[in-house]
Amino acid sequence: MQIAILVMAVLLPILMGAAFLFGRYLYRRPNGSLELSAVTRQHIDLFQGGQLSETAVEAAKEQFRELLERGELDALEASLRPGTHYVIQVRALAEIGTDDAGRILERQLQRRLTSDSLEQSWYWIDLANGLRNLHREQSLPQLLRCAEAGGDHPLSHFFAAETVCFLSFAGYLRQPEARLGQAALHVLHRALEGLRCGVQPQIVNEARLGEMIEDLWDHRPAHAHPLIARILFEALRMLRRAPHAELVLAEEKYEQEAFGWQMSHLAALEPALEDYLEKAPRQFCAALATATPACRAGIYARGAGRSCPDLVA
Repeated sequence: MQIAILVMAVLLPILMGAAFLFGRYLYRRPNGSLELSAVTRQHIDLFQGGQLSETAVEAAKEQFRELLERGELDALEASLRPGTHYVIQVRALAEIGTDDAGRILERQLQRRLTSDSLEQSWYWIDLANGLRNLHREQSLPQLLRCAEAGGDHPLSHFFAAETVCFLSFAGYLRQPEARLGQAALHVLHRALEGLRCGVQPQIVNEARLGEMIEDLWDHRPAHAHPLIARILFEALRMLRRAPHAELVLAEEKYEQEAFGWQMSHLAALEPALEDYLEKAPRQFCAALATATPACRAGIYARGAGRSCPDLVA
């Protein structure tokens, strides 16, 4: 199947045979073909260390600068079309770095460029990466809405990994009952899951995930929260796999030391997190027993409707 081809082409070279990246996504093109699209093949090459043509990027930058200088924003935006040139155009706008360029990239998150869900996922990842490289923190709410609307789309772990690296991301985690706060919790959970599904451990350092989870813990609600429980459960799984991740980073001493520092934050919290997860199911069951039907639906939607072993195993 198409996913098996992706696994062989991407994960084996990057993560020493981690053959589970796309296993949960059993993706097939609408026409039944197993052939990978040109966009997917392009991104496989980029994941393996390939580079975009600097000549093509510079040509796109020159074209876009002229359109921006003339104020022809609509024409520029209309020129952004799906295909292998899309990532080049996104890179060009990110390197131009103006407010107009950032706004154009942000608006692209609202477009559905293709009916091919895998290919669309690559475009979203390109946009998230471009906005992150622009340090465009004001785009984070739109990224969270995109993640919320996209749900469990192919490669969503990688989109989440880009999103958690925004500097202002941790602030949304302090609002667990707000809509964007809940979206941020889902994104963080997905990014942590991604560390078991092909996301590289360097993301722990780039997002400072250990410190982020420590801050989430310090500002947790008084009552047990289903999404926070799922995040803390994944954080403990990450901590237990830390020795393997450090081996992956063995040739990058700075990255390895930074990773160890992030893990030290989790190690200090480990007893408290385990205690929280042990007590949380009883609180969830009590909340379900007394909740109105509408509230009960919300509790289930956030994950507390899972069986207790799912939360603490």
